[in-house]
Amino acid sequence: MKSVAILLVVLACACSSAGPSFTSVPRADGTRAPRTASCDELDPTRCQLPFPSNRFARPDPSSPTGIRVKLSLQDFGLPGDDTSFSDRADGFSRVSPVAFGIPGRLREEDAQKAMVLVAATPGQPDYGQVVPLKVEAVAETDDVETLLLGHPLRLLSAATDYVAVVTDVLRTNDGKPVARPHAVGVALGAEAAQSQEEADLGGYHAPTRAALAKAGIAADHVVRVTEFTTRSAGDTVRRLRRMREIVTAATKAGTVTATVEKVEYGTDPSVELVAYGHFEGVPSFLTRNQQLSLDESSMPIQTGVQNAPFRVSVPKGTGDYHVLLFGHGAGGSYKDGSFDEPLASIGLAKGSYEFDGWTGDTLIPTVGNFRHAFSAVASSTARLMQSLASGAALDTSLALALGDTLAAPELGGRDNPAKGRRWRATA
Repeated sequence: MKSVAILLVVLACACSSAGPSFTSVPRADGTRAPRTASCDELDPTRCQLPFPSNRFARPDPSSPTGIRVKLSLQDFGLPGDDTSFSDRADGFSRVSPVAFGIPGRLREEDAQKAMVLVAATPGQPDYGQVVPLKVEAVAETDDVETLLLGHPLRLLSAATDYVAVVTDVLRTNDGKPVARPHAVGVALGAEAAQSQEEADLGGYHAPTRAALAKAGIAADHVVRVTEFTTRSAGDTVRRLRRMREIVTAATKAGTVTATVEKVEYGTDPSVELVAYGHFEGVPSFLTRNQQLSLDESSMPIQTGVQNAPFRVSVPKGTGDYHVLLFGHGAGGSYKDGSFDEPLASIGLAKGSYEFDGWTGDTLIPTVGNFRHAFSAVASSTARLMQSLASGAALDTSLALALGDTLAAPELGGRDNPAKGRRWRATA
């Protein structure tokens, strides 16, 4: 009897030493419910990886995708930076590379085969399909870690979930396999959760596992994983459309006016004339610190008016002509005569305006501001959007007041060789 009692005690101890088990309700396929955090436990190399990741997003039922980006300034930016503009996005970029951190230096011949990107929205035609990638391995100089980048070779679908993985095909330079973090094993159902938080991680990634199964990727061969949602189709253009609509309406109403300051004749064999001038009263949507002024729905608010320079080259010939609009940046100037002659030789006028922040006079300060990357991107984007909106004044006025001026009997203090000829809209 004594031996039986001892055996029962041993068995009881063995059972109790197994510890508690943790469970979680699996997230339903197609449900977007980001577990917002400043760091993603799926990549131990650094807080900002993997990227993109819905760990860096928050739920937002008012968003077309159901989420908004939410970046931690502490982990993603420098003091004085501002992520508020990026955080308005309703998903991640449709052209962004996927990034993972891997300890050590990697065999580059393995990298292309190891990273896989899968469309992961159930019910969509491309669900479970693999997106082609160009993969590069960017190694630190001290060989401590390698940044693995997968560049999509096509535009990702809008408002779509994606799962990206790195498989155990990947090897370090010395032929060793890449270790799978415990959190990745839990997310993929390959390792048991050791806490309720880990169980919730496993439950959250139920759709991730389903998408990988649909793509024929065995979860036990995966050493890195991330899932993310792309922006809606209208999110990147709706603000710009509104800005251009406002500028167009103001130009048609006559509150935006065009002044021709100088006219040159005979600059090229096929060019009849070149007119330089500016618009006054162009609606501005910029704040004092060169950011977009936005309302509660993230749509632009007019803050005032500004001037906008222009240049138009008119081809020689008879009859009306089409116009190619050309925005000048990358260190250039709207005064640049590039392409005037080849365009004029085929009967095309060229309407030029400037990309504010990227001209020869403004490029260096713009680049210098990129020390604070998020603020600089927001400001540069705002100024480019303002430039494109101002371009709507040129586009619209060519059919109205500016077109009348360029077709007048006299221009620049002399007879106009292009009199009666106008911009002709494409049918």
